[in-house]
Order: sequence, then C-alpha cells, then structure tokens
Amino acid sequence: MSVPLGLLPKFAPIVARHFAAYLELLADEAAELASQAAMRVVAMVIALLSASFAIAMGCVWILDAVWDTQWRQLAIACLFAVFTIGAIIAMVIATKGKGDELPPFSRLRAEWDQDQQLIAEFVEMHGSAEAAHETSNVAEEIER
Repeated sequence: MSVPLGLLPKFAPIVARHFAAYLELLADEAAELASQAAMRVVAMVIALLSASFAIAMGCVWILDAVWDTQWRQLAIACLFAVFTIGAIIAMVIATKGKGDELPPFSRLRAEWDQDQQLIAEFVEMHGSAEAAHETSNVAEEIER
C-alpha cells in the first residue's frame, strides 16, 4: 500500500487530532488502571491483616481448649492440614485468570484496530480510483 505524497498535507491536521485523542485515551485508561490497582492493593492489605489476626485468634482459642487433653497433638495436626489446604486453594485462585475483565488498554487497542482498518480501506479506495484514472489516461494516449 503506497499513499500518494499529495494526500499527506491534507491529512496532517486529522492525524494530529487523532494522535492527541489517542494520548487522551491512553491517559484516561492509565488513570483508571492506577485507581483500580490502588484500591485493590489497599483492600487486599486490609483483608490479609484482618484474616491473619482472626486466624491467629482462632488457633489460640482451639489450642487453649484442648491443651490439657489428649487431643492436643490432633488439634495441632488438624490446624496444620487446614492451613496447608487453604494455602493451596488460595494459590490456585490467585493464579487463575479472570475471564470477565478487559485487559489493560483494551479500548486503545480497539481504536487502533479500527483506525488501521479505516486507513487500509481509504488507501485501497484511493488506490483503485488512482488506478482507474491512470488506466483511462493510458487508454487516451493509445487512441491518439
């Protein structure tokens, strides 16, 4: 696909405005991503701290209840098993991708794909018109 050089000055303002729109969209998506990431980090830290204290207190309560009994070793083993299984399940969930979320900068990618398609159609259309014009010029020259 070759673009005639005569078309470049006509489309320079359009390209400049389009580039500015891309920069604005990029900035918007980056701000949204940063905001979402910050909220998730804060929520995750609070959840982890709260869960850690709750689990620690639960373990202390269980061990206090069975410490002077024959079930002390079994209680410790069961707590170990529960935490190991919980850690494995949490790791699987944490590493599993979410299918319903859009990847970062997906709107920018969609706009870029759409623009590439429009440019290709324009160049193809202009190339066909230019080829038809050249063909008619050649036909006129042959007739002379």
